[in-house]
Amino acid sequence: MKNSVLLALIFALGTAVAAPAGEQVHIGYSCAGFDDVFLSRVRSAAQAEASANNVKLTMMDAREKIDVQLQQIDQLLADQVDALLVVATDTEDVDDIVRMAKKAEVPLVFVNRNPFTGIRPPDDCFVISSSARVEGETQINYVGPKLDAYGHIVILQGILHNEATRSRTEGVKDVIMQSYPELAITAEAPANWQRDMAKVVMGEWIKAYGRDEIDAVLSNNDEMALGALDALETAGITDVLIMGVDANPDALEAIKAGRMTGTVLQDPIAQGRGGVQIALRALAGESQAQNFLIPSDLVTAENVDNYLNK
Repeated sequence: MKNSVLLALIFALGTAVAAPAGEQVHIGYSCAGFDDVFLSRVRSAAQAEASANNVKLTMMDAREKIDVQLQQIDQLLADQVDALLVVATDTEDVDDIVRMAKKAEVPLVFVNRNPFTGIRPPDDCFVISSSARVEGETQINYVGPKLDAYGHIVILQGILHNEATRSRTEGVKDVIMQSYPELAITAEAPANWQRDMAKVVMGEWIKAYGRDEIDAVLSNNDEMALGALDALETAGITDVLIMGVDANPDALEAIKAGRMTGTVLQDPIAQGRGGVQIALRALAGESQAQNFLIPSDLVTAENVDNYLNK
């Protein structure tokens, strides 16, 4: 763990990695979805790192569909990429991706979404991500004391077969059970990481439960938190605590304005740049860890200025 964190911090500080000697390195990048706000920031960081190292980076949008992602990876391998970066559409179903990369004998780096939580990845397979469980724990550990250990919480979930959805939600629930047993979970439902869908779900909860049974919204990401914020403000409710994950620009502005309680930073620059650097190290035959964990940070009104405009 210490080595993983240290290397993550080196990535964040911008240490360059030389591409292997010879022809230009070509890396294929299959992203779960180009429309995702956070993943777009990860992609931009990966592209910047690739450009800095004279690496050709071919990016493809899987549109959150596993069959599309498999077809794209098959095409990238047919184009003889030297390495693969993958943001998995389904972290519970990556066996085919691993098998295809292994057959082609190319390094495989899973970025952001971790299919191997708690277990060692296969050989020549790497992961760079943050701890989704810690992100969920951070949310509830900040909100719990503000509710004086009493109150009602709703949980907005991402795509259900995604590891981050499962781990963030479990992190929240386990801390409630251990530290805040008087807190009640009024409702939980997926909004698939989407702001518009979260607004609809939150609107339905407001109609069903009213303000008396909703004291806090814990969202698996910022886009859904912002959708919940829209629904609450439309209903004239401004005193519900709202927590997200990602520290996306719109969420930071909402925290600065006092409209949203807080978020938990994932570092998209470290993830995107780090994914490219891991691939280059693997191609150069360098020894390295297989799991790289980027630390997360709590962002609230007290420190939001440190994260704005970065």
